[in-house]
Amino acid sequence: MDIGIIGGGAVGLLTAAYFAKENHRVTIYVNRESQMTLIRKQGIILLPLQESFYIEARLVSELKREDLLFIGVKQYHLEEVFPVLQEKSGAPLVFMQNGMGHIPLISGLDVPQAILTAVTEHGAVKMADNKVEHTGMGNMKMAVVKGELKNERDVQSALDRDWFPVEIVESWFSIMAEKLVVNAVINPLTAIFQVENGMILTNPHLAVLAKRLCAEASGVLGLDEKKQWIRVLEIIEKTGANHSSMKKDIQLGRKTEIDGISGYLLSQSSVYLPYTTFAYQSVKALESKGERG
Repeated sequence: MDIGIIGGGAVGLLTAAYFAKENHRVTIYVNRESQMTLIRKQGIILLPLQESFYIEARLVSELKREDLLFIGVKQYHLEEVFPVLQEKSGAPLVFMQNGMGHIPLISGLDVPQAILTAVTEHGAVKMADNKVEHTGMGNMKMAVVKGELKNERDVQSALDRDWFPVEIVESWFSIMAEKLVVNAVINPLTAIFQVENGMILTNPHLAVLAKRLCAEASGVLGLDEKKQWIRVLEIIEKTGANHSSMKKDIQLGRKTEIDGISGYLLSQSSVYLPYTTFAYQSVKALESKGERG
């Protein structure tokens, strides 16, 4: 397949490398010429395999025809790429953002092709503009949000591999809601306290906060609290040594995706959520501190 990936962050680089490993014709679209040039010269380096994948790299404005287009930019950058998607892309669009705040945005996108959302539970750390470390095995689940994906079975068959599992499922809400619960627990706690994922369980005080955040998120989304807590525990154990993207964003003084995660839950709740409110306001305070610093 001709696969395009917009966004040169950790998830974009990881996805590009694994699809290239399967001999798909992959093009990564980035905003900066320096990143484009580096990838063209050195390829994408995948750790810990120490493999290099030489793929085509272009600027986002140079979008060409693809069979499938993944959009891996942060949620707050989505509207910047919408004009390009509407003008140049005829391929099904797969959005890979955290949280659920972007669902109304992509649902309202005026394009004739299918719009999908994807959640990925792989651990990935961007080491350089062309280097990514795969820190935890997971899977990718995709579901149609709007329109119809033609040849769905063929698409899944082409993408799905043991080392990078891909599954197309029926309900976008179920996969997004379950991922949102995980994000609403792990991301703000690791960002606020600047700890690895595993510390949430080894520190009993963080574990209490995590369970309360899980309960609030599950309640808002109509999910079974006990099942979601078990799932959160499993993912924390699996990714114990990982550093969340929100933790890194705070470290680097960047904007986070807290608005689409905890902010989305607050916007959807008819009752006061004390722990989610604290998490949201704390991360926003750290963002503000980073902007001034």
